[in-house]
Amino acid sequence: SRREVVGLAGLDGSGKDDVVEAAAGLKRQSAFSAHLIKSNSRIRSSRHAAASGVAYLPKKREEFATIQGMTVLENMVLPVAGKKSKPRGLWVPAMLKTLVDPLIQSLRVHPARSSAQITSLSGGNRQKVMIGRLRLMEPDVYVLSEPTRGVDIGTKPLILETVRAELAEKSGVLMTSEAEEELVD
Repeated sequence: SRREVVGLAGLDGSGKDDVVEAAAGLKRQSAFSAHLIKSNSRIRSSRHAAASGVAYLPKKREEFATIQGMTVLENMVLPVAGKKSKPRGLWVPAMLKTLVDPLIQSLRVHPARSSAQITSLSGGNRQKVMIGRLRLMEPDVYVLSEPTRGVDIGTKPLILETVRAELAEKSGVLMTSEAEEELVD
């Protein structure tokens, strides 16, 4: 529910990844029966999960989330571009920049340019862009698989604060981590 962060701690292979993948609609046959709080309907697929208000951040972001060869702006607006485009699917770059630029500033993405290629950013800054993407989706539930994995020690507190103060402000959050201390924070 809104303003609630549920954390699952455990090492790889402990089952925590199965739970978040089921919640995101990626596991069809699972002991975990994923239900949405609002509709109480079983999640049938990742597309159904997204349409039902679930935003998923995968553990392997470089492989499954970041789109190489695109800019920060393009990576951030990808899931909402259809809703934010003109008729016939035309993007209005200036309008999309007004959505993205405040997120770039609040998440302290460096370099702070929406036109920067995603590949020019460090791993921690790419992670911030992926979190910005989820924020633009405005879901009912965020499902975050190890959101601080692979980021530098200076970026971890910012990501955890973003989860606590911004994501959980309007949505529920299901988050995994290998470190119990992160979940307590």
